[in-house]
Amino acid sequence: MKGLADPALAVPVHAQTAREYPASPEGRDSLDQLSRLALGEENRPGGDAARLALTALEELYAEDSRQPEKLAALAGAAFGRGDIARAHALASEALSKHADHAGAARIFGMIALKDRDLDAAMRWLTAAWDRNPDDLYSASKLAQIYDKRRADPESALPYYLALYRQNPDYDDDGPVERRIRETLDSRRKNL
Repeated sequence: MKGLADPALAVPVHAQTAREYPASPEGRDSLDQLSRLALGEENRPGGDAARLALTALEELYAEDSRQPEKLAALAGAAFGRGDIARAHALASEALSKHADHAGAARIFGMIALKDRDLDAAMRWLTAAWDRNPDDLYSASKLAQIYDKRRADPESALPYYLALYRQNPDYDDDGPVERRIRETLDSRRKNL
């Protein structure tokens, strides 16, 4: 009996949630779940879930190519599978149709991070964040870049606050609440 342990059974539920509530936390979580499932190997045991998830992501994106989270989930799955060319092509196509596509900016930011081009990553991720303040991926990467790579926790603070607001349990080498508190305490001491 397959039952609830079969990830392939979860795909239609996640697809429906993402379709009906794309801007909600539940919809974004369902897109993340589909993207993770699509990372699986299609030709291995359990590969049905990966194939179904990838198909669902393609259909969701085709239905609403303007929604940044749908593009980010589809291109992110390609990126995670190592198909950087497909992720780049999807983002380029979206950007050519909609010059302000936040999902495309996020994908280009991911690619820039992979290429270790921090300046380009910051430009793309900032553009993604400015266009979609619900983009926790961009917020987390910008917080990491400012705080850990540039040693500028003050500049990371707005991103940490956004992460905390949407997910108080967010953890990046420790609870985000602690990082916020440390930055604010340091600011208070300096004043």
